[in-house]
Amino acid sequence: MNAQRSVEKDAQTGSLVYRLVDVATGFVAVQTPSESRLRLRAYIDGVTAQSAPEPALEVTA
Repeated sequence: MNAQRSVEKDAQTGSLVYRLVDVATGFVAVQTPSESRLRLRAYIDGVTAQSAPEPALEVTA
């Protein structure tokens, strides 16, 4: 197999994604982290962003 390595930043999670791609077919032979792990990370980031309390604002004069 003639393979090429690639490293990209996932837009939703900001994680680096490492891939080993077959040059002839474009088939991704290996990817770390996996697609399911990236989706889980994006989901968790979304849930924690929604449930995070807003910072208290104190106004003094």
